[in-house]
Amino acid sequence: MPLVTTLLTGPVLLPSGAAPSGGFLRFVMDTYDTDGGQIVAPASVRVDIGAGGQFQAALWPNSRGSRGSRYGVLLGLLAANNTPVEVSLGSISVPESLASIELEDLLGIPVLPGYSATVVLTQAQYDALPAPDPNTLYLIEG
Repeated sequence: MPLVTTLLTGPVLLPSGAAPSGGFLRFVMDTYDTDGGQIVAPASVRVDIGAGGQFQAALWPNSRGSRGSRYGVLLGLLAANNTPVEVSLGSISVPESLASIELEDLLGIPVLPGYSATVVLTQAQYDALPAPDPNTLYLIEG
């Protein structure tokens, strides 16, 4: 049975607020997990960054798992001497969602005790969830 995925979208921005010209993002799951009895092996998903820092990545939602797995987010760019460099943007837990979720809504959000993830989303995105995860803290913006 194919695994459920959630679509993460960009833009991804540099600390200066500018969009990187090219490069890639790599999402690396830190451990195996389980989803309804099915083992989910640690995965590394690489996506290219387009114009304006835009990207799309379909990732298995950690909120479906039972082991508290997370994804490390790495930004890959070329240094001035054309050497590839990867910079960590942090760690995220991806919620299950039928609507796409912007990466910036997941980065830098602390996971509070008693929850497996904290997610910022719009009311429409929340309403589109098939079944909100009781272990996820949902913060509605707007």
